[in-house]
Amino acid sequence: MRTLLKATLPVLSLLALSLSGPGAMAAPAPSNPGDSAPPQSDRWSEDAHGVLEAFFSRYNVRSRFDGKAERRRDHGIRIVLEDGASALRGVELVAEKDAFVTFEEVVEHQYATFFVLDKFRMQGRSASLEFNLPSNARFGVVNFQKTPDGTWEIADEEIMRSSSGSRAFYGELYEGVACRDDTEMAFRWNAYESSRGQPYSGKCPGEEFPDVDDYRSVRAMRARSGR
Repeated sequence: MRTLLKATLPVLSLLALSLSGPGAMAAPAPSNPGDSAPPQSDRWSEDAHGVLEAFFSRYNVRSRFDGKAERRRDHGIRIVLEDGASALRGVELVAEKDAFVTFEEVVEHQYATFFVLDKFRMQGRSASLEFNLPSNARFGVVNFQKTPDGTWEIADEEIMRSSSGSRAFYGELYEGVACRDDTEMAFRWNAYESSRGQPYSGKCPGEEFPDVDDYRSVRAMRARSGR
């Protein structure tokens, strides 16, 4: 599978900075590959669960692109783990219907709403999580601290937003994939079409997702810059 976030994050940072002006924050510093060592004990797993609980309490995003309200209750939060966060795979999730999924499963079902957890590190009473939420055009790093009563809370966060970067992310993921009716990606496409006066439905307006053109533009820009 493509290394989406790793390949796209530098370009997303450039796009976010160009969109947000002189006061934009710097791109998050990458963590070391060894930051996400395998869990050593039940205590580690409990603490990792506490971090996820604090994170998803802050970013509790479920399906945003679903035409039937009753279907929104059918699944929880979908989480894709990159290599730097792979140690979280065995950690108990916050809600029963939350689930770890792969990029292959995302594409197979044409999901539009999911988190990518790219890097996770935890040391003592501190932890950090690097994430990408393309459906909200948001990505960055969240830092956590453990309180005296043993719970985890967010200490600070460095978040960027880039709608152009988000579209490029989807474009890379779905390049060469034909839109399928009644999927989240079809409803997402229609959500943008409806803002221009088109009816909102789950029927694909076309075959190739328009995000693919955005990705190709970013890829060309990356090639020109030598990235």
